[in-house]
Amino acid sequence: MDAPTVILTDDQGRSLLCSVEHTLSLDGHSYALLLPVHTPVDLFTWEDEDTDTPDLVQDETEIAEIFSTAQAVMEEHNLTLKWTAITLTVEGELPDLEDEGEGEDDEDDWDGESDDGAVGNLNNGDRLTSDDLYDNDVNGQYDPTMAAEDTEDDEVEEFQLLARFYHEEREYGVYVPLNPFFIPVRLVQGQPQLLNATEFERIEPLLSATLEEDLDSEGY
Repeated sequence: MDAPTVILTDDQGRSLLCSVEHTLSLDGHSYALLLPVHTPVDLFTWEDEDTDTPDLVQDETEIAEIFSTAQAVMEEHNLTLKWTAITLTVEGELPDLEDEGEGEDDEDDWDGESDDGAVGNLNNGDRLTSDDLYDNDVNGQYDPTMAAEDTEDDEVEEFQLLARFYHEEREYGVYVPLNPFFIPVRLVQGQPQLLNATEFERIEPLLSATLEEDLDSEGY
């Protein structure tokens, strides 16, 4: 049986179609863990050619400047990039991200020399920890989504490189998080609302337990 779906809306009026994966009640309030129906992606950039570790693009002004270029690159691969609530998403058939690149030597991984947006693999050297990529203050606003993903201090959150492209001579990458992108929300008359920092801190232990149980059952 398919999970029910809801539409999550952020304070900018952007929407995101999600499935309701888990629900729980606390002090008379209903909460849920949502999972985007379409694939979440993040944009990263390299400061210069000598930098191995890319930086997460968090500034919405910069995202707006490169969005049409990234969108065009995705269209070349029959994927539709959308600026949805909480995260960017892509719609369309993706390669098998978890299996792609398994059993291959590092030298067989895409070397990043192509600048036409060709789909490539993220080799092991590009894997970063959640602490390297995120904090809980995105553009000055608390984002409980990121905290929910990092359920263990030593957990490594993995990303798969989907495409690289250039905008005004600067290199960018579109990455897919391989960890489930759970979004904790409060349900008000069946409609999801994002949690504020205080509320998230209060119910975080229950949400973490629910998330860890789900990850264990899914084999993550």
